[in-house]
Amino acid sequence: WRDIRFASGKQYLWYIDGNLRLTIDMNRGGSIVDLRPYVARVEKFTGIDSPHLYDGSYPYIVQAHHRNHSIYTCWVSSRGFRVPLSSRRTRCSDVSREEGLVRVETEPVLLDLNGLVVRLRTNYIIHSDGTLMVEREIVDSSDRSAQITLEEELTGCWGTTDYPADMRGVRLRLCGEDDQELEFSYLGRELEAPNVRWIGAYIPQIDCSLILRPLEEPASGWIEEGYLFKPFFTLKLIKTIAAEKGNKVISNLLLEKGGFPDAR
Repeated sequence: WRDIRFASGKQYLWYIDGNLRLTIDMNRGGSIVDLRPYVARVEKFTGIDSPHLYDGSYPYIVQAHHRNHSIYTCWVSSRGFRVPLSSRRTRCSDVSREEGLVRVETEPVLLDLNGLVVRLRTNYIIHSDGTLMVEREIVDSSDRSAQITLEEELTGCWGTTDYPADMRGVRLRLCGEDDQELEFSYLGRELEAPNVRWIGAYIPQIDCSLILRPLEEPASGWIEEGYLFKPFFTLKLIKTIAAEKGNKVISNLLLEKGGFPDAR
């Protein structure tokens, strides 16, 4: 979708199938600003014989309608400078369709990291089984010997309105050499570990789990529960790579009905 009425330059991409619905906002660096887990098969019907009454909206996990709400983006840092891709504009350069998947390519984003100039491109491969692959690829840099750190970050919650619903009972987990888990209690607690296999959140209110997994090579993992006036959970994969053309960080986001994989 392009804004031809007001000529703002904004560009959005919507994707929908039987397992998920998402919105990618090119005005925010190609970040995911809305994510609905249809795979959870949440029943939503309205009326006086319904517990929902008039609220027929399907629950979201990511919804960035307001500033500082939930979003899936990437932070890039080097030489003491850190910037989110969501603060930069990009454009969709190509959308291709194959059986069972859609590939979305974006134009590279130019980042100046305290003198290190990097062009970084984001590609999404959306599978119809509820799996999303995210590629962050270095297109060019001013110093190929430099190191840059990429942080895949999903700030999430659940709800059907502009405000997150009750997050108590949501479970966050780091799965690495030693599994770590906490239950969301609005206390602002954090957990981190190196070389994680995956990190994830299970939302019992909609019986849905989301798993964020590094592909190809291990990454460090970090999870955080929010507090009452910022009631989101954060899942983060952290990877440092050389700023060389063609280097990539690939992550996998999976939505599933039910609890964590090893809990079934």
